[in-house]
Amino acid sequence: MKKDLIKLGIAGIILASLILTIILLPKSKTDKDSKKQLTEKKLFSIKKDDVVKVILNNSKKPIILVKNDKGVWNIDQPRKLDIDHDSFTMLLTQIINLKSNNDYSDDNLKKYGLDDPKISYEMVLKDGKKIIIFKGNQAPDGVSYYCKLNDDKRIYNIHQAFFSKTGVDKGVKELRDKDFLKLKEDDLTKIENKQFVLKKENKQWIVETMDKKETDFQKTLGYVNDLLNLKADDFIEDSEQIKKISFEGERKLDLTLNTTNQTINIILNKIKNKVYAKKVGEDRVFQVAEYTYNNLNKKTTDFKIDNTKKDKKISKDDHHLHNH
Repeated sequence: MKKDLIKLGIAGIILASLILTIILLPKSKTDKDSKKQLTEKKLFSIKKDDVVKVILNNSKKPIILVKNDKGVWNIDQPRKLDIDHDSFTMLLTQIINLKSNNDYSDDNLKKYGLDDPKISYEMVLKDGKKIIIFKGNQAPDGVSYYCKLNDDKRIYNIHQAFFSKTGVDKGVKELRDKDFLKLKEDDLTKIENKQFVLKKENKQWIVETMDKKETDFQKTLGYVNDLLNLKADDFIEDSEQIKKISFEGERKLDLTLNTTNQTINIILNKIKNKVYAKKVGEDRVFQVAEYTYNNLNKKTTDFKIDNTKKDKKISKDDHHLHNH
């Protein structure tokens, strides 16, 4: 009888365990799925084409980006500038795809730093609707900030990455167009300096004073691409600072570019470890990467086919045949 009671007790424990497992497992999964859905909650349902203006209030002077009638984005304020389209596309994508990892309602906005927020990001849609993201204090988790949308009192937790330099914390320097020449290869017909003349012939870049058989066309095309890809690391626009930058000296490099409809004269100069570039007739000075100076400071012989590798290969093949 005692043994039967023991067996019955064990069976009861097993049955209770099974029932508990059946009850808890679905609930645990449901909670997990619910949390996942909350983490991945998207705040807007808009498309890039719906947006016609973006206002970044990261500092005292807001940056206003506008789309013109042709669908082209530019910087409108604090001054009119061409925009870096890759940087802007990434910025807009991050804003319209913004997600929250938590949200809740609270009338006391002050404790979240949202009663009088100083930083905001605004989108204006083509139907006139405005969407404003207000940034508040950092949340206790240390990886997100409190935010709210427009006049809504609902509080959202937004990951700090959204507010970083890789996110929406952009200045004019990061957003403006950094392309120095704004030309394509098809636009160019000739490049010349004191050392050589490159010209396009039958879609190939040849050296004017060099036999075509001696010319390494990969090197000439590489030179053209290095020139076309000249980008600004910084913009020198202060008149006093520009006066201090000399475009004379032994390291001065003059290039004349002929295009299908104009001639452009550019100067590069290396001062210590910094390289500056400007177009003749313009006040703007670009600071460019140091390596670009070395890439563009070439002489005629730098475009010759390297026969040493070919000679080594022939010598190796001859040695192989001799041994057999």
